[in-house]
Amino acid sequence: MWWWVMISWMVVGSKAYPNPNQCSGVCSDIQDSTVIIDASGTYWRYTHPITASGQDTLGIQVANSPSITGPWVSQGPLFEPGQWPTTGLPTPPGYQLKLWAPDVHYIDNTYYMYYTVFDIYNDTHGNTWYSPGMGVAISSSPDAGSFKDLGSLQIPQEYPTWNIIDPNLLIDGDNYYLAWGSYGAGLFGVQMANPPTTASPGAPITKLISGIPFPGDNVWPNRTEGAFQFKYNNYYYLFYANGDCCPGYPSKLNEEYRIQVCRSVGPLGPFFNHDGQSCLESQGTILLQSHDNIYAPGAPGILYDGDDLIFYYQFMNVSGGEGYGEKNIKFGWNSLSFDNNGWP
Repeated sequence: MWWWVMISWMVVGSKAYPNPNQCSGVCSDIQDSTVIIDASGTYWRYTHPITASGQDTLGIQVANSPSITGPWVSQGPLFEPGQWPTTGLPTPPGYQLKLWAPDVHYIDNTYYMYYTVFDIYNDTHGNTWYSPGMGVAISSSPDAGSFKDLGSLQIPQEYPTWNIIDPNLLIDGDNYYLAWGSYGAGLFGVQMANPPTTASPGAPITKLISGIPFPGDNVWPNRTEGAFQFKYNNYYYLFYANGDCCPGYPSKLNEEYRIQVCRSVGPLGPFFNHDGQSCLESQGTILLQSHDNIYAPGAPGILYDGDDLIFYYQFMNVSGGEGYGEKNIKFGWNSLSFDNNGWP
């Protein structure tokens, strides 16, 4: 059921969706971005791009800008080639390491950058193995090349119960909460220690969202990832991407990304959609999905820009021969507000 919204670009009570606002400079080949503003007012964006041949070998890249609109200028890699963190994952001969999904926060004069590392390798029996890990690095500045890796967050993988990808931190006063994953099993969360470099000792891992698939989306059930936690007034919101980031166009199984949201009165749930249904048993409420030439919006994030809220995300523009696929993912943003019932 469609619900009433007050997102600044939308017509209240309709199913109209926005086109992304202006972006100049480096605005293409942008995946899983996180954006912050430093004390000088400079905008910093961290993302992971794809090579021209479609290889995920560039790691996390940094760009900055005087405004959310740009011009975004590349500042280089967060970690130099050969110096990527592994979080203790196995590194046998022939392994391929991937580094993605950065999440950056400024806490007590220190920048914390959470990341996903993914190890792909073949054993001597011809089997291909995939090992994910989540880690954190710190720096006194947001600059590329300045971060020191602290290693693994020490959150175990319990696949298929949960996978460990796409970490996102929520700062709630003196408390910290991490949400993550997991593509095939929903979203999970845990309270973090202070400082937030590992889980709080003895803190239980909680399932937050089940990620119920849409009708016809039967390739990978429960595909949920790209969690973004946000506290607004008395509610905790969990934004996330449901579906596949980069399917062919048009999607024949309704499996492309769409951005959904659930909310709770506590940071670890229980979370409910706009209709009051548990997000462990029902779909989250759709905030943004494919429309017109905008395809597969995902990787949501929210940024305070003064008193204004900026909602940013990735998308593909399938008009004018621009095409689709990971290399053509772009950076998008719109203004965000909440209605009188506290829904975005």
